[in-house]
Amino acid sequence: MEKLKTHDIYNSDLKNRSVSAQICKDRNQRIISVTKIVIPYSGRGAVQAGRVVASIFTLGLINISEDLRQNLEHHGLIFETDDFYYVVQYTDGGIKTKRSKNYQDCKQSIKDCGIDPYDIWEYSCGFSSYLTLEDIERKVNSLVPYFNESNYHSLKNNCQYFVKDLLEKIN
Repeated sequence: MEKLKTHDIYNSDLKNRSVSAQICKDRNQRIISVTKIVIPYSGRGAVQAGRVVASIFTLGLINISEDLRQNLEHHGLIFETDDFYYVVQYTDGGIKTKRSKNYQDCKQSIKDCGIDPYDIWEYSCGFSSYLTLEDIERKVNSLVPYFNESNYHSLKNNCQYFVKDLLEKIN
């Protein structure tokens, strides 16, 4: 095994210090707006029609189960700061985040996680005006035990529940 030279470690430490300083600076950025992005799936119309028919035949009892009322949509959040946008979403691969200076890139990253999407719906969300990116990251990290790749379930523990829980935490 080859031993690292002292100057290599020193140089990498300098690089890491400037990166970590930038990350700390970015975390202090105030959140300006929060947008919920909803990506409806193409087959959702037929599923909703089936739910109506099933509701008639079961005298509405089928609507009691929240699992059966899930919409066929993918949800994600975009947080705007002064310098960039921060995307947070939950998929079967766990919680995914991304930073970009381009809002369209952020929307596309959420759309890419949808199954056969046909549209993009945007909703402005309320939030506590004092929040910083660090606050958001801390709240997202607090949800990791409940929303990770090992406990994702398309009906019981999905992106819709994740967005709902995160929005409750930031209000």
